[in-house]
Amino acid sequence: MTKFLKEEVVIIGKANPHGSKKYKETVCTGAVTMDGELRRIYPVPFRYLEKEKQFERWDILQVAWSKSTDSTRPESFKLKNEDSFEIIGKITSSKEKRNIIKKVQSDSIEDIEGLLKSGKKSLAMIQIRNAEIYAKLNDKKEEDTVDNQLDFFLKSINPLKNVPYSFHLKYNCYSDKCKKRKHNQIYLAWDPYETLRKLMVDPKYQNPVEEVIDRHKKLRLNESKFEIYLLLTTHFRFPRWMIGGIYNCKKVSQLSLL
Repeated sequence: MTKFLKEEVVIIGKANPHGSKKYKETVCTGAVTMDGELRRIYPVPFRYLEKEKQFERWDILQVAWSKSTDSTRPESFKLKNEDSFEIIGKITSSKEKRNIIKKVQSDSIEDIEGLLKSGKKSLAMIQIRNAEIYAKLNDKKEEDTVDNQLDFFLKSINPLKNVPYSFHLKYNCYSDKCKKRKHNQIYLAWDPYETLRKLMVDPKYQNPVEEVIDRHKKLRLNESKFEIYLLLTTHFRFPRWMIGGIYNCKKVSQLSLL
């Protein structure tokens, strides 16, 4: 019989939802334990949850879960049931948020690449510089497939409108240990895609994709004001880094976190 642990974790991000034959629609969710360990929580059918259980970044959850037997990724934990958690608090202090980021931070991709390839790490937090965000138009055939899956599975909630773009980041690791000229990875966080969905139906915005990019440049990737951090994750089938979230801390002297 599976033993389920009860733990408290802090939510640090969630990815754009995707269709699942087994779980209808799921959201890959990143968290940090009180001991400072990165965790991936699933299955989380986020939009199926009751409103009071739809958690946000920096919420503190008490979860009942066990180490996943479905995924070989070491940070993946499976909930006892899809809603076997409670929101019990929220991190509001800028200093606490900064401490959580620093507690799980790795020095550079160069430092963790070997751990990824050996199957010992699939979640990481790194500091970056020289970030550039851009969008790519997706293949139409792939977009239709996702739309069809969501229409088929989502009966009790409105189908999630798929957007025909993906967002990507080019950047350097902040550490000098990383010798690669620039990393280039897909950006999967919920925020840019949900923002784009809203802007695409708002007649005020003639170019919603550029609006999302501009907002990120000003509010998330402004290196004159902030230290920039990325939550890196992987697909369960493909051992390569993808971006699960962007975090910005005000410069150290200001000790404030957005």
